Formats: sequence, structure tokens, C-alpha cells
Amino acid sequence: VDVCFVFDTTSSMKSCLAAAAAKMCQVRNFILTYMGTSAQVRFAVVGYRDYGYEDPIQILPFTSNSQQVTNFLEKLTTKSSRDWDMCEDVISGLQAAVEMDWSATTKVMYLICDSPNHGRRFHDLRDSFRNDQHVDDPRQWAAADAAFAAINNLQLDLICLYIWKSTSRTSKTCDKMFNVFRELLSPNEQAHEMQVLTMSDPTCEFVKCITESCSRSLSNSLERFCKTKHGGQNSEAEHHFEIVPLDWENCTCWPEYQVELKSYKVHQQLEASHWWNASTHILHIRPEPFSEGAMRYAFPAFDERREMKLVVKVYKYGEKRWRSAALLEKDAVSQAFARVVALEFSKRLPNTPLTFVRVQLMSVKGSLEAASHLQCATVEQYMPGEYKKHTNNSSFLAEGSEVAQAFSHFSWQFTGGKYMITDIQGINDSVMTDPQIHSSILGDDRFGPGNLGENGMDSFFVAHSCNAICHQLGLSSSPLQVNRDLACTDGLSHDDSCRI
Repeated sequence: VDVCFVFDTTSSMKSCLAAAAAKMCQVRNFILTYMGTSAQVRFAVVGYRDYGYEDPIQILPFTSNSQQVTNFLEKLTTKSSRDWDMCEDVISGLQAAVEMDWSATTKVMYLICDSPNHGRRFHDLRDSFRNDQHVDDPRQWAAADAAFAAINNLQLDLICLYIWKSTSRTSKTCDKMFNVFRELLSPNEQAHEMQVLTMSDPTCEFVKCITESCSRSLSNSLERFCKTKHGGQNSEAEHHFEIVPLDWENCTCWPEYQVELKSYKVHQQLEASHWWNASTHILHIRPEPFSEGAMRYAFPAFDERREMKLVVKVYKYGEKRWRSAALLEKDAVSQAFARVVALEFSKRLPNTPLTFVRVQLMSVKGSLEAASHLQCATVEQYMPGEYKKHTNNSSFLAEGSEVAQAFSHFSWQFTGGKYMITDIQGINDSVMTDPQIHSSILGDDRFGPGNLGENGMDSFFVAHSCNAICHQLGLSSSPLQVNRDLACTDGLSHDDSCRI
């Protein structure tokens, strides 16, 4: 993580600089607790002032030594100018920051200010020498655009901390500047979110504002990583089907296929597993799917001999890797693995039972010229009821997903931190399907493209706050679960924060 603080160092910011110097070690301890003690965290500082100063820009390059940051901030004195107006040279501060040696995966820039940049582009103050002596400042255009082009190119998370004083004449004068900044950030889907927070008392609120905004930024960074790594995001669907409402009335008239179904079994030890029970069946499979997710279509099927309603799931993508039996085997392995852990979860919570449907690998015998998408698929029993998406394999947590969250947390603790079962979804809050499993074991490729390893686990814990079920199960908190102790972080010593 690279974090750069861009401070307004004019006289009105004296108390904020003092608070930053006093609390910097706590900020560092928070991030290390959040990311793990092995995380690489660097800080940099840029102090900017207005035109007319002998030293308008002061810089501390990136360093992992938080004491150096504290020492620099303590020496970073605030100054006032005789030609005082309400605006400052904010853009020069941002320019100095983007020219630094950014190298981390997560890059966060804090702009800490109480006044807007010069120019009508950034404020609506009345024309007055005391408001803005450089209202037509040319740097409000090309220089500002160039600074934000660099921010976009570096993929920085910009967090603006506005220092508000009840007696200040600059109340809300930064709003227009912040809105312009938002417009200058990349509009594409990979854009990094800009946050704006307000502090009225930096001495008391500095750490809280930094930790809240930083945790959100780190969470977003993990989310972006997960989306990038998940292979389906960059694949185009080859199969396009119209979704048709489900109707079983004429299911015996649907096209008939002879298929082989193979099941996968995972032993209680979770490490040993093997294929078992391959059998041949005749299935009626409707040509139109009744549902679709981000990556797969769901087709209704009927086993007439067993009088069993089934669901056949097929990947949308045409690339060879999405059509391979090896990938579908990983889906079956994940489901079988989740069934074993769900059994252990339900033993401990008999009033909140949880199970996963059994998934089988389906291969069709004979020619399939008219239905090539069915050549390799998975099959599971159809479960009537309301389908709900509780979580994904990153940091999405739906409202009312306490059981699903507790199960993911339980899976991590039950397996000694080796695995975490995520992407919890299913019927009636108790019968689940299509999980994804993160493995912390290097090179473990049993669970398919949804396995994001420790990054996926981290992303879950960033968003998860332990609930009553977690406490009932006696689950240990992860260091990344900052939400639970955020309110008291400001008062922690170094030793206390490391024990969170």
C-alpha cells in the first residue's frame, strides 16, 4: 500500500497538521493490522501553500518509516501570507504528488484542505480581492487536467478530507472543486472511487476519518483485483438464449438425450477425494434456459424414469477452457467440498441447518450438432422456492445474509485458514448451490477460476462484521475485520492495535 498525504500548509491548517503528526503511528498500525503484519506500507507527504511563498511545495518521498513521516510533519510549519485570500494552489500539490514513485498495488492519495483552488472553475465565490486574487489563473485548466490524467493513469484512489470550521468563511466553498475533481476522474468501469469526508475537529477525528476511508479504499482495491482475476469477466458469451419462464407441464416432450452422470465425493478430512458412481440416464432437456447468471445458463431437465426434476448448467463462453470437463470437475469438487463443511456447520447449529445440493458432471453420448452447448455440463436437482444471492466471491454481502456470512467465516476457521467457501446463493436460506472456494495453499487448482486465494479471503473479511451466529459458533476474528473496532481505534497504542 502506498499512501500520500497532500496537506494545505497555510496557517488555517495548523491544528490539522499537529493532529496528523501525533496520530501517524496509529494510522500505520491500523493499516498493518488491517492488511497483516507482513504488508508493505509506504507513506509520503506533500505540503503546498499559495503563490508568493519562498517554499510553496515541501515533499517527503515515500518511506516505510512512520517516524520519518511524524518528524517531517512536526517540522512542516504553517505560514500565512500578507496577500491573504481564501484560495490556495491545490493543483500544484496534486501535481507534486503524482510525480512521486508510486509502485504498490493499492495507491491512496489524501487531499487535506479547507480552501479551493484558484479560479472560477473551482469555486463560486463573489468577485473580491479577498476571495481570489487569481480568479483567471490559467493553471485551473491545463495543469489541472494534466494532474488528473496522471491520477487516472496511476489508478489512484483520491480521498478528500475537508476541514470545516463553524466560524470559517470557506464553509462549503470546496464543494464545486470536489465536483470538478469527480468529473476529471476516468468515467470507465475501472475508475477508482473518489471519497469526500468532512472533519470539524481534526484532533479528535483525524484517525477515524483516515481509517474509515482507507478501509473502504482497500476493500475496493481487493474487489477490483477479484474482478480482474476472475476469467469470465474478459470472455464474451458465445451461446445466446432467450430466457423462457419455467413450465414443467410438457417436460416429457422436450428433446431426449442419453447422458453419463458422474459424482464426486470428498472425505471428512477434506484433503482426500475421488470420483465415484458413474451412471447412464435418459434426460429430457428443454432447449431454452429458464434462468441465467453472470457466467452460466440454467436449463430445465427431467429424468422420466426417476421422475426427477433437474437443472442443467452450461457456461456461456465459447473458449475451449469453458467447455472442458476439467473446469466442470472443479465446480463439482467445490460443491462436494462445501457439502462436507456445511454438514459440520449444521451439527453446531441444528436450528439453522445449511446444505448444498449434489452436483454431477454430465456428458452426452452420441452426436450433438443441434445442441453443442450441452456436450459438457453439470446437473443438480431442481429446488423450488425463492432464489437469493447472499454473497459473492469477493466483498459483496447482501442484506440479511448473516447465515451465509457466518458459514464463510466458519469454513475458514474450521479448515485452519486453508479454505473459505464463498459466493453463497440458493433457495429458502438453507439449500445452497454454486459456491466458490478460496484456497490459501500455493498452487491449489482444484476449485476453478473463482478461487482467488488469500486475496479473496481478505476481500470477504474487509466487508464482514461478526454477527450473532459468528459469536454463537465462537469464531475468531480476522485482523482484517476492522469494522468491529473502528470506533475505538483512535485510542489504541501500538501494542493494543496489533492484538486486534
